[in-house]
Amino acid sequence: GFGIPELPHYLGSVGKYWLEEGNAFVLANIRGGGEFGPRWHQAAQGISKHKSVDDLLAVVRDLSERGISSPKHIGLQGGSNGGLITAAAFVREPQSIGALVCEVPLTDMIRYPLLSAGSSWTDEYGNPQKYEVCKRWLGELSPYHNLSDGIDYPPALITTSLSDDRVHPAHALKFYAKLRETSAQSWLYAPDGGGHTGNGTQRESADEMACVLLFLKEFLAS
Repeated sequence: GFGIPELPHYLGSVGKYWLEEGNAFVLANIRGGGEFGPRWHQAAQGISKHKSVDDLLAVVRDLSERGISSPKHIGLQGGSNGGLITAAAFVREPQSIGALVCEVPLTDMIRYPLLSAGSSWTDEYGNPQKYEVCKRWLGELSPYHNLSDGIDYPPALITTSLSDDRVHPAHALKFYAKLRETSAQSWLYAPDGGGHTGNGTQRESADEMACVLLFLKEFLAS
């Protein structure tokens, strides 16, 4: 989202503790980012934001259709705007994935302008508090509002920081609480400090990374 490119790069922790153990990592370039210029970003702004989710799920399906992986071994991981996109994909097609790691996410797209820095993002998502058409489309995208009883959701790890002043922790807390009512295989990681961009100390960062990797190994690598 926001026209920010996700280009190929090496993640040391993923390489050491995930790839070296025989697992795979896929970076999905989806509309809304900045990999292919302004039009690539604009194609998934406002009422078209759902196209980012469409693209992510297209990548997920392609991995299965080509035999590269299978749903029970595919996990989605994303943070902030990426948390929104992965959570929306998780809610829309839970049968297509085996696990979700959703970090400091937006999940309530109806009330997001009222929470922390949310009002500064209306150019990206549209303003559901002002325009009824935005409220309708964002309601269909909103992960929190589209969780349903009786659905067999895969395991999920939701993370936030209680001191996050950019994406309000209520997004993660509400999503986790509602998901937990339906799925016992859901967990919340919510330290007091660190803010939106990461943990306060290297030890705290290592603790959270260890939690994420153990979760993914438990539910995807077996």
